Amino acid sequence: MVSAYSQYNKSLDMKWKRITDDLPITFEDGDWDGLRSESVVVRTTDNEKLTARLYSGTLDGSKFNNWYDSNSDLEIDNVEAWLYLPPFI
Repeated sequence: MVSAYSQYNKSLDMKWKRITDDLPITFEDGDWDGLRSESVVVRTTDNEKLTARLYSGTLDGSKFNNWYDSNSDLEIDNVEAWLYLPPFI
């Protein structure tokens, strides 16, 4: 017998996505420039894993995509890949 959890878990896309291929959806607006994503897990070029948010938009005619640590709000410059946080069941 296959549990509902194992079926649900198989449907999750838990593969690292390179930022050159795909970015998280930015949809939240607030007291910042552009839109931001929900928190995701990012991997840096140093193989460090962090939770972060992507802020994206257009400022003075130039598009931007900036990553910020979810805990400290410090900018992360060397993000190479990301994935959505798995849901807690």
